[in-house]
Parts: sequence; C-alpha cells; structure tokens
Amino acid sequence: MKKMDNVVMYSNIKKFLFFILLIYIFSPMVICESQIRPVLTQSPIKLDGLLVEPAWENAEPINDFTQRELSEGASPTEKTEVRILYDNNNLYIGVICYDSEPEKIIHKELKLDGNLKSDDMFAFVIDTYNDKRMGQYFEVNPNGARFDASFNNGVQIWSLNEEWDGIWDVYGRITEYGWSVEIVIPFKTLRYPSTETQVWGINFMRIIQRKHEEVLWRGWKRNDGIFQLSKAGTLHIAEPLKKGLQLDVKPYILTGVERELDSDSDEVFNYGLDVTYGLDSNTTLTLTTKTDFAQIESDKEIINLTRFNLRYPEKRDFFLEGAETFSFTQGSSNLFYSRRIGISPEREEVPILGGIKLTQKTGSFRIGIMSMQTDEKNGYPQTNYSAIRVKKDIFEQSYVGFIATNLLDGKRHDNQLYGVDFKYRTDKFLTDKNFEVDASVAGTVTDGKTGKSMAERITFLFFPTS
Repeated sequence: MKKMDNVVMYSNIKKFLFFILLIYIFSPMVICESQIRPVLTQSPIKLDGLLVEPAWENAEPINDFTQRELSEGASPTEKTEVRILYDNNNLYIGVICYDSEPEKIIHKELKLDGNLKSDDMFAFVIDTYNDKRMGQYFEVNPNGARFDASFNNGVQIWSLNEEWDGIWDVYGRITEYGWSVEIVIPFKTLRYPSTETQVWGINFMRIIQRKHEEVLWRGWKRNDGIFQLSKAGTLHIAEPLKKGLQLDVKPYILTGVERELDSDSDEVFNYGLDVTYGLDSNTTLTLTTKTDFAQIESDKEIINLTRFNLRYPEKRDFFLEGAETFSFTQGSSNLFYSRRIGISPEREEVPILGGIKLTQKTGSFRIGIMSMQTDEKNGYPQTNYSAIRVKKDIFEQSYVGFIATNLLDGKRHDNQLYGVDFKYRTDKFLTDKNFEVDASVAGTVTDGKTGKSMAERITFLFFPTS
C-alpha cells in the first residue's frame, strides 16, 4: 500500500510539472514602466509637513495622475504632486494634495494602523526587488495617521499582512491650498538587493473621500490598482546605499508573585530575548529564546459557530519577519500555520526554549529555513518544529515553490509535510485582463505512514482587482 501511495504521489507531481511547462510556453512577456530618479540631498529635512527645504525644489514633481474612480481614465479634479529625496540613511517622500475646498477635507482617523479608507488619504507601494510579486504598502491621512502592511503574490486588498510594522515616520497638515505630508523611511526598514544601483517598483494613490475619487500615478485602470505591481513605475537610485548595522535586540525581564487558588504563592522570574540581524540586505537571521508573549496585543474573542477551527493572526515579531516566504496556501488553508507553535489548542502559552530562522532573497530564489523548540508543559511534551520553504520566480509575476515541515516531540511522535505549489498570474490575458492559476500538491507522513494523505488543488481566477 505504501509503495502504491508513492507511485500516485510521483504521478501527481509529474502532471503538475507538465502543466507548468505548458503555461511557460504560451506566456506573454511584456513590460511597460515609468521611471523616477530621486534627488540625493545632504541637507537635513525637518519633518513638519511643509515642503519648504530647498532640496524639495530640486526634486522633479510627479503629477501625472489619472482617475480610476469615479471616471476611469479622466483627469483628476484636484492636483497632486509627489517629490522624492534620499540621503545616506533615509528615503523621503513629500506630497502636496491640492484641494479647492480645504475646509471640506475629511480627516477623522488618528489611530495607528486605523481605517484610513474613510478619510482623504495618500498611499504608496514599494517593491524593493522589483520582482512584481512582493511589496510594502503605506497609507497616510492629513492628520499624519499611518497604516502599513506587506503583501505577497496578491493584488487584492485581502492579501495584505496587516501585522507587518515597519519603522517610518510621517507628518501631515492641512493648509490653505489643501493638505501636505512629509514621509521618512529608513533604508534599514526595507530589504533590497546588494547591488551598486537600486531599481525598485513604486506607485502612488490618492483618495478624495467626499468626491469618492481615486487617482493613481500608474495602474489606474479598473482592472489594475495600486497592488498590481506589474503596472507600477520604477524608482532608480544611482548611488550605492549605506546599509549600516541592521540589528534589532529586544530583551525582556519580568518578575513578580503569583498565587493560584488553594496553593502557596510562588515567585515569578521570566526573561527572554529576540534578535533580528541583517547579515546583508538580502539575508536576515532571526533568533528568539523564552519568547515574550506579553509584548503583543491579545486576540479578539470570537464565538465559533462553525465546525471549522478558527485561525488567529500571527502577531509575534519572530514569526512576522519573512512570513511571506513561508506562505503556502491551498484555497483558504495555509499549510504552515505558525500560531500552533508555542500555544496549546486551549490557547495557553507553551514555553519556547529557542528558535532560529533564516530568510533570503537571492536572484529569482526566495528561501526560508526555521527551527523552533518548545518546552514541556501541562502534559504537552517537548517538541521541535522545523520548516524549509523555497520559491523560484518565473515569468513576469509567477512562481513555483516547495515546502517541507517536520514535527518531532518527546514521545517520539513525528509528522512530515511535503508540498509543491505554483502560481501563475498575468495582467495581459485577452490583452488587458487579469488571469490567475493556483495549483498545489501536498501530502503528509505521520509516524512513518502515508495513508490517504494527499491533497491536490487547482484554481482558475479571472477577476478585476477592485
């Protein structure tokens, strides 16, 4: 029986690879883009929301925006200007959103990572590897409220990883001519290739809420949008960037006294450490020991009325770093769900003794390797969790990948998962339509037995991005 299962698995993988070959043969390869060349400045930029420093005058304004809503292809009703500067450590983006009726500007939100979609808002995306697949998304409103997220192989708003938090700052203000904002993003916040010059994908969007008007610099068609990285322009930085020391260290110490009902008081002393170190701009090493669960916000209480398990978002820094690399989805199911590590099914903390993770983007390959060790608690044995993920970029927006995971606990129970996935995406189907194919094959081995553990999935999507 085991031999027959292996034959079926190999047959499925061969069909899967043949399917990829057919798509490769019939794939169009067309690239259109616009270029921005930011200005290098040596003078300091004061973050006050006013573009009054002389360096801003040296930067060529980007103002050729086009409506996506309400009238696709129409000229904007209000003018927008974007200027970009950089120095040895930071990228600066200055924006002037002209408005003929500044008293009608909507600006209610003040909360970090709040819902800015109900306000007048300016947003932009940066694809530092210019691979048309992954990027960071940033939003600001006239109050200087900000929202950020990362996204991976998706052009829909629901593909955002809102738990990603970058280090950046912003200052906005309303003026007599509209509203303006200054944004600073340290280069150490971003991951980018180790090359002499940088070519990043970039795009901008503005929403004028009272008019329900959405304008974009590029990708303004209804079938595109700001997350359609293949339609973004490019940002060219000619000088080598100063990488600096990409090291973040987060230690913690917690002491106190706890007492359970009908028992004596016990002293509590907990400590731990999280370290994130950029070996270079392409490779990040992340370490954790005695991971601190108190530094993240609590989960929202949800009443589950279905027969399916709830999926809570990951909020721990160790797992958020490079999370896009490890994603492997079959429909709504993600085969690598990090929330199972360090948390029992009853949602109680299981101590993490230590963990190590390495993520790397080299050329067309994206690689992730991780190993975690948890301690014994409340009947749950010590357990090691390991995973390796490899993705290879192909065509203009697509990839093929492999994942393997391993679980081994102190009771000698083990489980392995193996999977191959493929995502094909094009925005040139029938000339200008979006078309997407997701295909995957995965199987598990538990305590040396395969059984009926194979799962296959193929999905065809033909969709707009709005």
